[in-house]
Amino acid sequence: MSPKIDSLELAHLHFIPKPHKPDTPLRPIVAAIHAPATEISKFLNDLLAPIFLRVARQTTFINGIDLVRALEKYAANGHLKPTTLFITFDVENLYTMIPRQGALEVLLQFLERNLRNNKIGTLRIDDIMRMARLVLDTNIFVYEKTHYRQIRGGAMGSAFTQTLANIYMLDWEQQLIHDQQVDQKIYGRYIDDVFMTTNLTHDQLKAKLENAHRKDPNIRISYSIQSTIDFVDVTVSNEGDHLKTSIFHKSAAEPYVLPYTSDHPRHVF
Repeated sequence: MSPKIDSLELAHLHFIPKPHKPDTPLRPIVAAIHAPATEISKFLNDLLAPIFLRVARQTTFINGIDLVRALEKYAANGHLKPTTLFITFDVENLYTMIPRQGALEVLLQFLERNLRNNKIGTLRIDDIMRMARLVLDTNIFVYEKTHYRQIRGGAMGSAFTQTLANIYMLDWEQQLIHDQQVDQKIYGRYIDDVFMTTNLTHDQLKAKLENAHRKDPNIRISYSIQSTIDFVDVTVSNEGDHLKTSIFHKSAAEPYVLPYTSDHPRHVF
């Protein structure tokens, strides 16, 4: 995990437009392939992501097919009614909005609950927490010849950021998961996008989602309630208790291939 001194490079900030959203907002990306803490960030991601997935697999969608299979099972068990609605909500700016100290506290609780003997191999929880703090403390980058240090959230482009955000969200969503399971309804999340089913009225749903919205000032959600809805790469419809699915392409999707030498993480290719 030691950085290669002769190839170290300070991270730099650039932006990717999101043309499928109103006013074309920009997504900030910190390109940190050769930054000092990059290898530690990758190590933490490789170490903790499998544990998160094991713990949260029942409420985590890996892709659109995951959702389709869950809905097919849901319908086969007789839970899909003519009144069933689909809800999706998006967590706004998840990676950059999670609070540093709050995320570390949630990470510590997650590790204490889910590690046998408070260790992963020979690594103690304290060792993992020290590395996590190091990654967050060294989110330093250059933008237009000025140096900045990110003090909130994780860097978009750091491998550990997604895992930390997932663990933080897992803590935030526990009440929603519980309510959905009690009602035998679907709850699943793909990073910052959540899908749910319900037979509640629109007013009841809005009250429930507004309560979730107020739970944590760092988590802002925007939601949609429909009988036909897009989620990840599928469109799902409830047509009189009959499930219909089709492939969904975002309007911004283009059939381009990323150059291998780009700053994208290797798992993208």
